[in-house]
Amino acid sequence: MEEFSYMLAPIEDMTDSCFRTMCHKYGADLTFTELMRFQSLAKNNKPSWDRIKLDDDTPTVIQLIGSREQFLKKFLKMFNPEKGFKGFNLNLGCPAPNFVNQGVGCAMIKRITKTKKLADIIKDHSFEVSIKMRLGLNQYEKEKKVYLNLIDAVDAAFFIIH
Repeated sequence: MEEFSYMLAPIEDMTDSCFRTMCHKYGADLTFTELMRFQSLAKNNKPSWDRIKLDDDTPTVIQLIGSREQFLKKFLKMFNPEKGFKGFNLNLGCPAPNFVNQGVGCAMIKRITKTKKLADIIKDHSFEVSIKMRLGLNQYEKEKKVYLNLIDAVDAAFFIIH
């Protein structure tokens, strides 16, 4: 992946196409959509698809969250890259209890084999993948630096520490 100096982080209900375009105009080299459940995209949920629509050539990464491989594969078969598309970002940083209880978001930091499979599925479809992650879900994970195992195991274009 090409190098970027400034990135616009995904912000729920904020980083729509207009906002990403404006931030790019004023210096963001790369922008991200807000996180989208690839299960919703695989089920052809129109509001979800609308949120990842790219209206111009603003360099944009689509951020995904989920863990079920069959839904990721189905979504990727449906996905047709638009101008400005630069890859996918797997969200391993969201600490929202509803995500953690489902084993996604920052709960994925310990699910190295699963994360590697998801990243490989994306790369098998010839798309670049990056990872957004926290250093751990709790103090123990941070002290044990469990994130290093994930960084070592997953072949991603880049990692973002949240």
